[in-house]
Amino acid sequence: MDKVVLYQVSMSIVGASLALNGLQTLRGGSVSISAGLLVVGGAGLVVSTGYQLATGSRPDPLPTWTVWGMVLAAALSMAGMVLVFLP
Repeated sequence: MDKVVLYQVSMSIVGASLALNGLQTLRGGSVSISAGLLVVGGAGLVVSTGYQLATGSRPDPLPTWTVWGMVLAAALSMAGMVLVFLP
């Protein structure tokens, strides 16, 4: 798999988990600036990486450790979301 695509998909997974965490907080009735910023920042990550994937724009070459660090962050982020949304 292409390192750039793997990096961008991992980045969008992290963004989606941030946005869902913020939405969960807002849905619970706790309106705060931090929850709103989580939603905006997470949605921004998803939209920007989606745009990069759709247009085929390529960033500068990424070091391998950066890509695998982002994959690890996405895996931990998804594990955290699963734990939060389990009843």
